[in-house]
Amino acid sequence: MEPGNKWEGLEAKPRLTLRERDNEFFRKYVQEWRLDDLGRLDGSGLDNDAQRNIQANTAYFRTAVEDAFTDDEDALVKFIQFILGRCYLVAVSTPNRESALRVFSVMNSRGMELQPTDIIKADIIGTVPAADKNKISDEWEKMEVDLGRDGFNDLFSHIRMIYAKEKARKSLLEEFRQHVLGKNPDPRKFVKDILKPYASAFNMIRTGSYVAEERSTEVNELLTWLNRLDFSDWVPPAIAFMSRWKDDPAEILAFFQRLERLSAYMLACRVNVNDRIEAFAEVLKEIEDGECAANITYLELDQDEINEFVDVLDGNVYQLMPRRRSYIMLRLDSFLVDRGAIYDPKILTIEHVLPLTCP
Repeated sequence: MEPGNKWEGLEAKPRLTLRERDNEFFRKYVQEWRLDDLGRLDGSGLDNDAQRNIQANTAYFRTAVEDAFTDDEDALVKFIQFILGRCYLVAVSTPNRESALRVFSVMNSRGMELQPTDIIKADIIGTVPAADKNKISDEWEKMEVDLGRDGFNDLFSHIRMIYAKEKARKSLLEEFRQHVLGKNPDPRKFVKDILKPYASAFNMIRTGSYVAEERSTEVNELLTWLNRLDFSDWVPPAIAFMSRWKDDPAEILAFFQRLERLSAYMLACRVNVNDRIEAFAEVLKEIEDGECAANITYLELDQDEINEFVDVLDGNVYQLMPRRRSYIMLRLDSFLVDRGAIYDPKILTIEHVLPLTCP
């Protein structure tokens, strides 16, 4: 704690603070030394990854200290003396953002890796007028918390595809700056009109949580099937369409029926990644032109593709690779059983019902 000075009107305060949404949690449980209470919290009920990490790291540190020093008080005293007398906090400042990011990358080689979204955030918020910085930063952090660090980074990859409509050839950071930020120079407009609606759409898509007065159950079932695919090339057009048509359940259902059928064909018939990206790029162009689901021609299979798909389904499905086999069998099964049957794909196995050999 900084001791403060009553003659100068300075109150005592912690020397270490976190971002606003986590600072009260950190102060209450760590800085006020309520570690037992912290350990008893249900981790699944905490607000975000940062708070869960604080809980997990505290538990690990307490266990490590107990294991190392329980039976050796002298060693504990020497360790504390070392911490207080030989360890220092060094503040590093740089003249500009580029050098700061370079220094961070070099010095942080053993810490949490700097994500492209961290650099993009610095680019965007660094250009926001001072009056709007806190608001934009809070909105950004809320989206990052809702999607998780990895999910938020995935969102930016999908947004790059929505704009570029081609396979990535450079780093995400370079292409995002070129294709997305280059077309959206106003950072406030970018966050409000692009990032927020796309983040909301992505969250509904990946969790199967579309909400509407009707058709939401059917839509969420289709999202569940799409999320079982072993590729994510379908996600950018899903985000683009969901963000535009989310208030029209009939359009949303029609789109995802066609998208899931096309994606299932690609899985079953082993369409390669380049062809998938090209096809979904064409879908994105039609979405950008404002086409409704029925008019997006690239969602439809031609007769050759239909024949190829039917041949796979009529063939020996059991000899397909596990991902293809499981998806096809589950999807076919879904048409035969009532909607009460729910499977957990993590524990699914295929069992023989009849003997393998005759007596």
